[in-house]
Amino acid sequence: MEKNTDKMLTQVAGKRQYQSLDLKNIVLQHGTLIGFIIVFGLISILSPYFATMSNFISVINQMVILFMMALGASFALIEGGFDLSIGAITGLSAVLACGLQDSGHGLIIALTVPLLIAAVIGLINSMNIVLKKAMQTKT
Repeated sequence: MEKNTDKMLTQVAGKRQYQSLDLKNIVLQHGTLIGFIIVFGLISILSPYFATMSNFISVINQMVILFMMALGASFALIEGGFDLSIGAITGLSAVLACGLQDSGHGLIIALTVPLLIAAVIGLINSMNIVLKKAMQTKT
């Protein structure tokens, strides 16, 4: 077998093929990961607070909110819809929760009322989507 550092041997349907291992293909396939590693490394070197456990836990806590929003949006996308109101409903819920907490209501009320209002708005949006689809299939 020929030893060549510039080529990679792959086997497709029993046939041997050589693929070039050039920098352009590697960057095109893994550019985002390479960029993330470079930025993470630079920020870790420049800031002593970046690569700490407390910062990692803070980032994970913030990602939970985005994960929940993405999970809700994925249901709309799976059904063939597109819901742009997720950000607005999240903002409304946050403002309501802060306002209720600031006005002296308890934590349970400050969390439950915005959650219920967001659920009602989400239900109305989903009913609109379902009704539109039902009307489109009738015609």
